[in-house]
Amino acid sequence: MRLLGGFLAALLVAGCAGSGTHHTMNNIFTPNAEVLKDKYDGATIVQQEPVNAGAGVGEPWHVLGFDWSTKTPQTVFVTAGIVGTTRIGGLAFNADGTKIENIKLASENTDFERSQHGPSTSYRRFSMSLQDFLLVARAKDVKMRLSTGNTYSVSSFGPANPNAIVNSKFKGFTDKVLQIGGSI
Repeated sequence: MRLLGGFLAALLVAGCAGSGTHHTMNNIFTPNAEVLKDKYDGATIVQQEPVNAGAGVGEPWHVLGFDWSTKTPQTVFVTAGIVGTTRIGGLAFNADGTKIENIKLASENTDFERSQHGPSTSYRRFSMSLQDFLLVARAKDVKMRLSTGNTYSVSSFGPANPNAIVNSKFKGFTDKVLQIGGSI
């Protein structure tokens, strides 16, 4: 037990030593983008697992993840989700006033993940151009609209909304994509 306490204390100190405790701690406790090889055809994939995409308690709990492949270098696949078991039908972004609403469905159905330790989550996969994705990734204030059934909910991220965990995930992902071969 003492060993676990010591490890957690060291982890906390290491996290606080970086520039910006919140940013550093988010990187420790949430996955970062990773580079993978497709087992089928050897294509290179850059993948960021879904993380919280909301700025605070007053917003719906949305998640956002993304992946890119050398097979489709001008496309980013975005996985958007919301707490609860509901059909997700659409995704749109308002990035610093630029509306990006031409985001296509890339999965036939909404996926539902049931958890024994927390609420269920619904996910849907979409595709958007790399150019539009970079607008979202580089924007200061982003509003993400997730359409569910006959309604929608909105969450916020970007530097103007510093509490959204997804903020710390864009740079690592886009740097890897642009280094490997994504271009606009």
